Amino acid sequence: NMHLIPATKNIRKALKHIKEGEIIQLKGYLVNLKGEHKRKQVWWDTSMVRDDKGNESCEIIYLTKLIIGDKYYI
Repeated sequence: NMHLIPATKNIRKALKHIKEGEIIQLKGYLVNLKGEHKRKQVWWDTSMVRDDKGNESCEIIYLTKLIIGDKYYI
């Protein structure tokens, strides 16, 4: 399970137009999140291994480049 944080508005818009079955390529960085929500501290750590399962097995990616077919989005 991957969660994507688009680095630009262009990437954000392109993500909304990906169709099921399309082959895409992602480039970015694994990140941990830390902040405040409704006056409470929150955090979300990315998974650093490929074979984990359960609540803490998601990758969080700060997405710097997206390729859909022959189109590049940065």
